[in-house]
Amino acid sequence: MMKIHPITSALLTVLLTACGGGDSSPNPVQPTGWIEGQYKPANTFANRCANPRSNDDYQDLVGTVTDENNWIRSWSHDTYLWYQELPDINPAIINNPIDYFERMKTTAKTPSGTDKDQFHYTYNTEQYNLLAESGISVGYGTSFKITSPEQRIFVTYTEAGSAAAQASISRGAEIIAVDGVNLDSILSAQDLDTRDNGLFPASVNETHTFVIRDLNANNDRSVTLTSAETTETPVYKNQIITQQDKNIAYLVLNTFGVATAEQQLINAVNSLKNQTIDELILDLRYNGGGYLG
Repeated sequence: MMKIHPITSALLTVLLTACGGGDSSPNPVQPTGWIEGQYKPANTFANRCANPRSNDDYQDLVGTVTDENNWIRSWSHDTYLWYQELPDINPAIINNPIDYFERMKTTAKTPSGTDKDQFHYTYNTEQYNLLAESGISVGYGTSFKITSPEQRIFVTYTEAGSAAAQASISRGAEIIAVDGVNLDSILSAQDLDTRDNGLFPASVNETHTFVIRDLNANNDRSVTLTSAETTETPVYKNQIITQQDKNIAYLVLNTFGVATAEQQLINAVNSLKNQTIDELILDLRYNGGGYLG
């Protein structure tokens, strides 16, 4: 099953299971006929799955794909920040809840030309739980920044000991090509898929080839990376900078959304309390914010 992540505010993302997330009481199945502009309560369809699960974590009810799509439709209408801009699509005409969810978003652009909704995606439930509880995810141990509207891709940071770090990929490096696709000449959806599959591998032991332009380098280089489970460090940096007779604490907090973040932040603050600090810089540039669960 998948987690679905529609944005509900500028900083908050809702996390609910695609075939649940509502009242789990065995409500009678309601008619699933679609009437444009009319929305039944989301819990009418909650936990009704075309492929119901029955285990220690889930006790799903027998349902259909249309039930799942109806839940997404009603729940999105209830929680989505720009709900008035959502398309109203007949839940019975799309035979895949993930495809249905992908369409349930605003297509509006910001004045700069970027998508108004940049955080509409799905995430495997088991993988998400592993990330949230332990900070472990599949990848190369690197974070990317995609500029807009140019769509250039830069490395913002790498985790120590990761595949990216071992390949000497560091902050400021630009990704020029992925698996033979030159990123400044993407013309097709297939090229975009190749780019995204390479940058964000879905499973461990995937091998992808990149052309890297290191910061201030005169020549590009080719690097092959193999995906692995990597551990995110929420408190990425905690140090004292001495400048003009002042002790300036510099603390980088890259995420709130990992269970390990709290203790790391407590440890960092306690270490600073034991030193003479004149000023504090709290760097949240790459922190994606929080979420409602």
